[in-house]
Amino acid sequence: MRHKRNYTPEFREKAVNQVSVSTTTTTSQIAKKLGISSGTLRKWVSRARKKSTSMAIKPVRQYSQKFREGTGTEQDKLILIAENRRLHHELAHAREEKESLKRVLAMYCTEVALYCL
Repeated sequence: MRHKRNYTPEFREKAVNQVSVSTTTTTSQIAKKLGISSGTLRKWVSRARKKSTSMAIKPVRQYSQKFREGTGTEQDKLILIAENRRLHHELAHAREEKESLKRVLAMYCTEVALYCL
């Protein structure tokens, strides 16, 4: 019979950061390296992504402050790179949505103009 293992919040946070920072390693590979199941790690990552962005802003500010002070570590740098990547993806998605809405609005306006004539 399996017993439920408890992991510290720090361990969970480090594991999630490794997933978000890594560009070449899969979640399963990271989980195997850490000695946890891939399902557990995926659940942690999912929960972390569901947290509001306002909660995520404070730690990023702390990391960027460390670099301004000259005390940032390599891990801090990787976290900032991962956050930057996430923001670029979010911006690209917002731009795509904006273009789609423009096309829909143009089609709608054209149809309304033809109907009114």
